[in-house]
Amino acid sequence: MIKFVPRPKGEVHGAITEALRQTASNGKAILLPSTSVSRLYYQMARWHLKVHVLKNGARRSYVWCEKAKK
Repeated sequence: MIKFVPRPKGEVHGAITEALRQTASNGKAILLPSTSVSRLYYQMARWHLKVHVLKNGARRSYVWCEKAKK
């Protein structure tokens, strides 16, 4: 089951990456425009997190992270 958190406001890129880091521990997902998802993979890999994306149509994606297994 997917749980939702509100999309962060304010500084977009920093707030989104911080919210994604929190999804690794809180078991929730965030809803993002599909165009902003691709640039997050590299940033999350630097923090040893694996990004999961579930497309919801052409315009939105549910995104969450899990701790990467070594």
